Amino acid sequence: MSRQIVTVPRALMRRSSVFDWDLDFRSQSAGPGTDGGEQVVLSRAPRFTGACELTLTRDTIAQWRAVRAAARGRVNALRIPMVDRRGWRQAGDAVTFSEGETFSAGEGFAYEPACRALTSAAAGDAHLDVDWLDNAVPPLQGMFLSYRDWPMIVTSVIPLSAFAATYRLTVERLAVAVPADALVNLRATGLFLFTEDTAAALSHGPTGAATPRVSVIEWVTR
Repeated sequence: MSRQIVTVPRALMRRSSVFDWDLDFRSQSAGPGTDGGEQVVLSRAPRFTGACELTLTRDTIAQWRAVRAAARGRVNALRIPMVDRRGWRQAGDAVTFSEGETFSAGEGFAYEPACRALTSAAAGDAHLDVDWLDNAVPPLQGMFLSYRDWPMIVTSVIPLSAFAATYRLTVERLAVAVPADALVNLRATGLFLFTEDTAAALSHGPTGAATPRVSVIEWVTR
């Protein structure tokens, strides 16, 4: 089946106070071992899951209705910014012109902070060596990164130099190869599917507010 990708605006996902992201290893029991413990087999394709409740008002209700319609239930995939209020954050959502001007509507350029891979890393590698470039906030244990919409979790951070912002990141679930000099997104995105055709349906009363509950699983067979 050929899936289209529907991009969900970051501002829309910020309408939730908490978004619970988790990495599901989809392990299965292989029965008891000879030592009396349980043997566990991990899936070759662990996947991220997400759940939240959005708080939408008049304009954002219409925007979310359009997203759900474009998704066509579980047919198409959603490119979702993995908003994480408890993880890595850096102030600023837009970049202005050199003298501080914005576009006529008051908006700046899209702000997408990234780091650069110092060396290549193969799919499944446990480490990623990076140049943190000019990002003011250093890497954080537990933060999400992504490359080509494949998210990963940083499990440890080791500085590589006392004179440059270079780090060795231990990561979990490096799903695809990252070539040297590639840019890795610090505001992670992933491709997800609704768990049900009716997931995150809208229902709103006379106040005009709606609180759809979103439940998604990562599209790992792409």
